[in-house]
Amino acid sequence: MIKIQSLKLRLLLHLIFPLTSLVIVNSFISYYVTMHYVNTTYDNWLLDSVTSLAQEVKSKEGKVVFEVPPSALRIFQWDDIDRTFFKIESQQVGFIAGDKFISNSNIANKDFTLTSPAYFDSEIHHKKIRGVSIIITPKDTSDKVLVTVAETLNKRHNMVKHIIFAVIIPEILLILIIGLYMRFEIKRGLTPLYTLTQELSQRSPQDLTPISNTHVPSEIRILIHTMNNLLAKLRKTMVIQKAFIENAAHQLRTPLSGLKIQAERVLRLNNLQEMEPALIKIKNSVDQIAHLNSQLLMLAQSEAAIESNNKLLPIDLNHLVRETCIEWVPYALKHNIELSFDSPSMSIQIRGIETLFRELLNNLIDNAIRYSQQQSRVWITLEAIPQPILTIEDEGYGIPESELDKVFDRFYRISRNQQDGCGLGLAIVKEIADLHRIQVKMEQGKNSKGTKVSLIFNSSQRS
Repeated sequence: MIKIQSLKLRLLLHLIFPLTSLVIVNSFISYYVTMHYVNTTYDNWLLDSVTSLAQEVKSKEGKVVFEVPPSALRIFQWDDIDRTFFKIESQQVGFIAGDKFISNSNIANKDFTLTSPAYFDSEIHHKKIRGVSIIITPKDTSDKVLVTVAETLNKRHNMVKHIIFAVIIPEILLILIIGLYMRFEIKRGLTPLYTLTQELSQRSPQDLTPISNTHVPSEIRILIHTMNNLLAKLRKTMVIQKAFIENAAHQLRTPLSGLKIQAERVLRLNNLQEMEPALIKIKNSVDQIAHLNSQLLMLAQSEAAIESNNKLLPIDLNHLVRETCIEWVPYALKHNIELSFDSPSMSIQIRGIETLFRELLNNLIDNAIRYSQQQSRVWITLEAIPQPILTIEDEGYGIPESELDKVFDRFYRISRNQQDGCGLGLAIVKEIADLHRIQVKMEQGKNSKGTKVSLIFNSSQRS
């Protein structure tokens, strides 16, 4: 089936089709109604003719006679369009006058017991005819006479054609006029769409300003409103993307500049011992760049997962957190920090993407250890009832209360933070948490010391 792509043509067809169907149905109804009334009219004329002819049947000396001059019969049968036939026969005598070949199929076996006129349809010389028969009993005789008159159907057909044409032709002309009018009105009604198309085609790719919705129909205003919402999202995305690129470039500029300075310093030195501090700084700069690159890649991966609507699979949260904590034990011991994990012995099933959730845990544990002082502790607690809640608390520098709402912004770094970092860790945490519909709650630790991060899972996350 061919699908029509043109909205204008589709609307026109949807409007013309029911009108055309109505005309067709009306034509059939008009035909049958016209046939009924035309047949009724001509049948009455036939009845008048057979009645007039029956009046000429007389009785003479007890016998039925039909004495009509030939000239009168010619006048009776004359018709410039149809041929007229008649037949007169009696029950006792048989055929008296007229055309012998006329036969009324509604009168079987010469049954002369008709109580009302009998109409019939037949054929003579391969031409269809319509006839009527009546039975009379002439005065002074007991013989019954069957009088039949028939004629061809040319006048009937001609009258039906004339009436049908008189009805259908104006209707067809009306449809054509309505079609042209609707075509004009549809084209005029779609003018705002053409204007909108022309306006959008002339816009530059950088122009994301809202589209004006003045002087447009309400139906198109809905489309424009939807497009303006999309443009607003694109503007916001482009602003975020631009800020992200600028921040990434800024974050890369410092370690790259340091790397260049230290590399030039090494080139000027000849003593290996003098080179060692510069090489250490080069290594630190490379580590910082590698960490930033890793965070950027993870951020892009989390955004791609959100856009692609990846399927969330069952995860044993207790087992995953325990494994991740074990992996961070050596790093915590290296910094003289005690890392503890407390959870119920039961399995806690959630739905999510394991690689992303592991990265979320790595970022939170890394921050807790990185920004904690030596000889301090990091507590990781997992609760199952009434709903899964994962808490990571440290005894580090803490986050000022005024900055708690800002730490999830990309490249945001706490003003008093002296540690190396790129400001993407918590942004990644927020992206992954939003993907998994996890509420992230950050607050100051006990006695306003350290930081406490809580991941609150809703009931829909349970597997």
